[in-house]
Amino acid sequence: MALVSDLTKAEENLLEKMTEGNSLIQLLAGDGENSYVCVGNRRVDPAFFLLCHINPNRKVCNGNIGNKKVALSYVNELNVQSDELRIIVDRRNSEEMRLYGYNKEAAFILKEEEEVNDKNLVIAYIENQSFAQLIVFNSKLNRKTSEIIVKKESMFKELRNNAFTIVGAFFPAIHDFIIDNEDLGSY
Repeated sequence: MALVSDLTKAEENLLEKMTEGNSLIQLLAGDGENSYVCVGNRRVDPAFFLLCHINPNRKVCNGNIGNKKVALSYVNELNVQSDELRIIVDRRNSEEMRLYGYNKEAAFILKEEEEVNDKNLVIAYIENQSFAQLIVFNSKLNRKTSEIIVKKESMFKELRNNAFTIVGAFFPAIHDFIIDNEDLGSY
């Protein structure tokens, strides 16, 4: 699958550990047409999946809202063809979550302790019938990473609302996907 090709050595090592069942490693990937989400050696089929990477020159948001594909990509605020985006979340070190990323421009690593994260923002939202998860990495903050996981179905709408609000601030077109999608009900 193209979403998991052109791996760096670090990514190969992480995916090997992940496929051995290490649930502290998670693969998130999307190209606007296809999405791929794995937690440990388990593939997840999310009803809602948004994977966004924003830096000063490029903004990408891929995934799906219900059965509707999301493919938003901008270079210097100009709409361009959607790019592949891949993030491997590594939380094996309890002190720090690391994000290993890949997009059309480059492979990159985002870490809590580094000052040279170069104005990066990553937003990932995953929801299926078992759990909802929101990950935010903001290089401008002292505490760069934040993660919320809920398993109580009554909390899914709350977390989804927060995720859509954050993503909508950077990708206003996402609201069209939300309004057009009957899977959201009264979101």
